[in-house]
Amino acid sequence: MAKNKSLPFFFSPLAAVGIIFLANPVFGVVDILPDVLGCLCLWLALTELSYTESRIETARSRLLLLAGIEGIKLVLTPTLYKSVVSSDTLAASAFFGVIEGLLLILAFGSFYEGLAYSVSRKGDGESLKIFDGAKALCFVFVVLRVLMNIIPECAALFELAAHTDITNAELFY
Repeated sequence: MAKNKSLPFFFSPLAAVGIIFLANPVFGVVDILPDVLGCLCLWLALTELSYTESRIETARSRLLLLAGIEGIKLVLTPTLYKSVVSSDTLAASAFFGVIEGLLLILAFGSFYEGLAYSVSRKGDGESLKIFDGAKALCFVFVVLRVLMNIIPECAALFELAAHTDITNAELFY
């Protein structure tokens, strides 16, 4: 079987490692396998494809921005982990979760749009259906990742409510 060389090679070991680093669970702000490495691996893996399509270059730039944000989160993790106020961890988890989710959705969207355009130029209409399904699957993955990151931290709200009694405040009289 002849190898299709119409599109540059993407599924390199760097792409696989990047996906593994991004797919691991995040506990609050503690990330077992730092996502900054996953973003950088995907950024490098997209280098060759980015020469063919500007939307893939846009995805690369969004991955690089996300890598910077992930680096900031990695530096702040020890400080947030040692915080005695559990709502700090909730706020950081929510902030980083939303920013990560937004940038991942934008990066994956740009990547799939660029890849779909490149494939449509080659005339393979059947492959476009696969890209739509993969794009939807990535969207579901990102949303679930953000929710699974934030929901466990919401216990801090109940803890804060248990220690705060606002019924005796002057506002209620």
